[in-house]
Amino acid sequence: MQRWFLLLGCFLGTAVVAAVWMWDGQLVALPDLTSGRFDCVSYSPPSILRSVDGAPRASVSVAVMEADLRVMAHITRCIRTYSVARNMDQVVPIAARLGMKVLLGVWISREEESGNAEIRQAATMANAYPETVRAIVVGNEAMMRCDVSEARLAAYLQYARTLTHTPLTVAEIWRFWLYHPQLASSVDFITLHILPYWEDEPTSVDQSLASVEQIMMHCQERFAGKPLLIGEIGWPSLGRPHRDAVPGRIQQAQFLRTLATLAASHGWAYNVIEGFDQRWKRDSEGTVGGAWGVFTEEGVQKFPLRGPVSDCPEWRSEFLLSVALGALGWVWLFWKGAARSNLRGAVAALITPFLGGLLVMQADFMLQTTLGITDWVLGFLGLVLSVLLAGLLVRGFALGIWPTLPALGSVLDALFRSSPVIEEERIDQWQWFGLIYLVLLIGAAGVGLALALAFAHSHRDFPVAVFLLPALAFLAFGCANRFQVEPGYVPREESWLGILFLVLAFGGWMNERFLNPVAVQWAVVLVLFAIPLLGKMVVFYDRKRPTHRYSARRTT
Repeated sequence: MQRWFLLLGCFLGTAVVAAVWMWDGQLVALPDLTSGRFDCVSYSPPSILRSVDGAPRASVSVAVMEADLRVMAHITRCIRTYSVARNMDQVVPIAARLGMKVLLGVWISREEESGNAEIRQAATMANAYPETVRAIVVGNEAMMRCDVSEARLAAYLQYARTLTHTPLTVAEIWRFWLYHPQLASSVDFITLHILPYWEDEPTSVDQSLASVEQIMMHCQERFAGKPLLIGEIGWPSLGRPHRDAVPGRIQQAQFLRTLATLAASHGWAYNVIEGFDQRWKRDSEGTVGGAWGVFTEEGVQKFPLRGPVSDCPEWRSEFLLSVALGALGWVWLFWKGAARSNLRGAVAALITPFLGGLLVMQADFMLQTTLGITDWVLGFLGLVLSVLLAGLLVRGFALGIWPTLPALGSVLDALFRSSPVIEEERIDQWQWFGLIYLVLLIGAAGVGLALALAFAHSHRDFPVAVFLLPALAFLAFGCANRFQVEPGYVPREESWLGILFLVLAFGGWMNERFLNPVAVQWAVVLVLFAIPLLGKMVVFYDRKRPTHRYSARRTT
């Protein structure tokens, strides 16, 4: 009979997890890109090495660039570049062979001679390929980075005019053009950047498109008679929401497809940022910074230009992996007959694919957000700890054997050997689990503090997928043991840390002005961490005798 209950739990767990993944991967109908291609798209080789300010530090072969442009030719007939150094000038003859146009970029930094050298090289290419180079873009957000002044940019433009008759422009965010309207007289047309996700007051996709329309109408009125080009506009496909501006493949497809229709109706010229994801941008902008491409770094198109779009097109493989991880728990349940009752066995079999799904989410988060070796080591360690906690959860539901959450004071005593009354054999029994508990609590509190104080760093990711399973595990362990307090210890550290978690939950949520859905999820995770900590405090003070003193360490 017990095996039938186990099979029932396996079936129900698989069915529910399949429904969750199907919902995540559902197809959403969106407006089609009726023109078939975008007006123009930014191109930077995804494999190129770059410095902090974005300047290229290594050359890319002509073969690689040609392969990239052939991929981009499926979505556009025009590309915008940002530099002619490090072999990037060879984009022009490649584009000429493929019948594509180029907005040729010149990188302007604080080094004056470097800027002049790029201008000379760009002018040479533009003169050699006048049918291919639509314009030369002298500088990309150089004033915003405080690399040059308005007067210095005007001097660069004047120098470029002595070398070529190709139209010249400067690219800056739209607000900077309003701050420096005199610069408009030095360019043939104005190139302005509109990136709604990074605005001080970010909004949803629909509201952002309405905002783009208002900005363009305002700029057209302000610079009447001067042609405008939206030099950068787009939406990220991955990363943390910025208040109610939510990244995603569906949102990216909706924004870009609708933008193309809107631009055609108004006669706007525009350039989408960007062709390929740029992993190097994650250093300064977080995960979202490296996810603006229409293509992944490997050249896989993220969404079709027509038809419905899925935010998780690989949901079938994610589901199968979740079930495969859950099957490890099922094997243990069937092999050991590890259930003290039919109901316990069914519940344990039911939760295993859920735990597998949480582990898959955590692994996905690690793959999407890790950069250096430190990130990979920490991410792998977190995944290993989550696997261990998942196993303890399955054992707990099946056998009713739950690890007791140790008093944080006793963990600190054992860690620093500050109390001679703790026996060595007792340390061996729980020290490993106490250390895991302490590490994950400190990690969650540290991340929570960083997010709650991140007023100037809105790019930080909310690691919900990393800490959700540990938070649920510790809550289950605490509830199963009725928030028992280790004999001889009072929950002083638990009190402080539990209150800190509540403060951080509210602070991180408030920091997003209550608009970010992932900030709400992160607040819930922090509250889950706080419950067993505060539960110990409540139980202790309900049961303590009058002779007990409020002490941080073992009483003697």
